Amino acid sequence: CSRVFQIVIPPRRVGRGHIPRRYVDEQQELEGADISRIREFLGTNPPSFMGSSTTEDPEDFIEELKKIFDVMHVADTERVELATYQLKDVART
Repeated sequence: CSRVFQIVIPPRRVGRGHIPRRYVDEQQELEGADISRIREFLGTNPPSFMGSSTTEDPEDFIEELKKIFDVMHVADTERVELATYQLKDVART
């Protein structure tokens, strides 16, 4: 009777608590992409929303952001993240 064993080896760790370089590089690439996307968004001079003024119309704020997001081809999930950068004061809480 022959037996087959499977050995699972976890990803290699270099030193105590050290993450292999390739994982760090991938994470930095993702963060770099996020940062450049945020810079691109802020470069469009998007409106901000305070939420404390009665003269502010939240619909205007949303419509202006939609226009920017459409031009930038921003995915729905990313729209929420980018829009939060423009919430100020009371609207941020």
